[in-house]
Amino acid sequence: MLSTSRRVRCLVGLVAVATIGALPESMAQAPAAGARVDRYSDPLPAGAVLRLGTTRYRQDSPIYRIAYTPDGRHFLTDGRDSILRVWDAASGRIVRRIDPDVGVMADFAVSSRGHLVMAMGTTLEPGRGFVYRVTMTEIGTGRPVDVGSWTVDDALGFTVALCPDRQLVAAGMDKDGVRLLDAWTGAETARFATGGDEAHHIIFSRDGRRLAVVTWSRGDEAIHGELRVFDVDRKEELLVERLGSSSRWEPVFSPDGGTVAVSSTLNLDLFTPGKKEPVTLPNAMADQVCFTSDGRGLVGVARFGLIGVFDLEKRQKSASFRTGASLDGPIALAPDGRTLLTSGNELVLHDWDLGTRRDRFASPDAHDGPVTSVLVTPDGKTIITGAEDATMRLWDLATGRSGRVLRLSGPPKAVAISPSGQWLAVATSVFHQTFLWDIKRQGGPIVLATGRGDDIRVPTALHFLDDGKILMIDQTASLHEIDLKERRVRAGAKIELPPPALPPDLPAELMAPGFATLRLDAAAFLPGGKRVAISQALGHTAIADLPAGKVRFDAGGGSLVAPSPDGRLLAVAASFPGELSHGMRDAPLGGHRTGIDVEPRSGSIRLLDADTGNEQHAMTVEGSQVWAMAFSPDGKTLAATSGWESGQIHLYEIATGKETRTIDGPPFRSPALAFTPEGSRLVTGVADGSVLVWDLKAGR
Repeated sequence: MLSTSRRVRCLVGLVAVATIGALPESMAQAPAAGARVDRYSDPLPAGAVLRLGTTRYRQDSPIYRIAYTPDGRHFLTDGRDSILRVWDAASGRIVRRIDPDVGVMADFAVSSRGHLVMAMGTTLEPGRGFVYRVTMTEIGTGRPVDVGSWTVDDALGFTVALCPDRQLVAAGMDKDGVRLLDAWTGAETARFATGGDEAHHIIFSRDGRRLAVVTWSRGDEAIHGELRVFDVDRKEELLVERLGSSSRWEPVFSPDGGTVAVSSTLNLDLFTPGKKEPVTLPNAMADQVCFTSDGRGLVGVARFGLIGVFDLEKRQKSASFRTGASLDGPIALAPDGRTLLTSGNELVLHDWDLGTRRDRFASPDAHDGPVTSVLVTPDGKTIITGAEDATMRLWDLATGRSGRVLRLSGPPKAVAISPSGQWLAVATSVFHQTFLWDIKRQGGPIVLATGRGDDIRVPTALHFLDDGKILMIDQTASLHEIDLKERRVRAGAKIELPPPALPPDLPAELMAPGFATLRLDAAAFLPGGKRVAISQALGHTAIADLPAGKVRFDAGGGSLVAPSPDGRLLAVAASFPGELSHGMRDAPLGGHRTGIDVEPRSGSIRLLDADTGNEQHAMTVEGSQVWAMAFSPDGKTLAATSGWESGQIHLYEIATGKETRTIDGPPFRSPALAFTPEGSRLVTGVADGSVLVWDLKAGR
């Protein structure tokens, strides 16, 4: 906690910063002389020779909040990692990352002058329990300006709102109402009774003098919402209104703070303290809304992709258009009212020009979601990538340009390429479909249904026996054979594994019957297709002989498996503990994170003899789980990716098990990688939707 004298110095610093003026036109740093750049002139990480796609307009984790600077030149977002990203609004490029050092972020807000950002979050500290941290940081430099750290007897709710200009925090306390706190000391300055079971949303007006709170209460048959508006200075209630049925009820203040707009399932209601009846726009079909800067209009967004513009003077919709994109994430209207920022489950930002109805950030040359699979054709000329956006892309390795885009019914769960490089097989969990493309010819895919109902839960691995037959193993450890020529699927044997011995302190949600015993976390066919490696994070790693499915050995749990090119070794990564820690850190509860700040544990990699299961070497990856593994074509090197806030590629010598090189990759995880056939380059798929090609000979 800051002392009084230090706080005075910090406040003086704020005044000094405020006199400097607005942010520079661009905070982006020009690439260093001689540094490699991609096709969009964005710098490449050291050691990378090519980027497929782009890092612009996209974020590798769910976007929780968006806020513009008042001049509209930049906007800020946060994400799963509690890092603030500062974006250039014209180019869609991240120009700065700011770690506000608040633990798991609960909210952030930009000051009215646009030069500072306030952030609040929670951490767990020994001897103190939950600690609430609030920091103020310069947006232009990332330099911290002020910080507060405090605890309370009762844990605050998960819903908070910040007011940087008045240095206030509003925190929901379930049935105890909403507390108004000094941001730096945590001292309570006011408490507002709200009723209801929980504060669903809390917002300050632009000047911080009013507070709007939406609460919900569970009745006998439905959930009901209620809006209350308070005067912060006079500490009195100005308005209370019952809301219609909705799952969101996101309130928005007008620029002058005089009106609150709340969208429900169908209608849009505007409430003004002192007026008895609200203004209702029927059939507005908007889950979220933004006021225009003059307060005369609203822009609304429906999660299924509809954008509407409303004229409040005429009380009608003046324009609307369908975007074709999922718009379930946060939105923000540019200060000039011309463009609307939206986000969705593709993790891509869209910037809609409301006049032309076009997406200014549209990029046809990139994935719109994390890249989860990477293949290189046997001739080494083409890279094939699959992503959560339910597409596969073919890239020319020489130029980095995207060629064909192959569309799926859902995200790819298992991929394989035939020995000749002609056929690509991709299995999804949607409708139990397997897609087969002749990648040397133009044309659509052959689509085969590999099961009905619960016959196949999730495809886990595919393997071409030749150009005509494919083996598949699903999440239930059942084997299947796909005949490409006859276009049919034959069900095979099921590999039976004994129930695992589960630790007594396992979270209750993981103790459900069949969760750990039925689900395979990973599977990989060994060369030749006569054996398959299967692994369960909480159970077993085994080699099964095919087609009988007889288990050869059991070597403990793991969540990733990778066989060597000659089939003699098996790399097993036990990264589930780290994933579990992050799951606790990010678990949703009422639309917000739990605030449990648990750091990921170190991951481990074991090299096993594929015949006996005997351990040859064991390696530890400090501070992070392992995301992907691959052997080099000559079998002498194992590559693995790790990291969350700082991605890395680790290269291990198979003969000794020692790490020979660590490459600093882009921030965040790389969940896919593959060697090129000659072994001199490594290709990694990144969670931001891009792909990087690394020269392993450079920098040694």
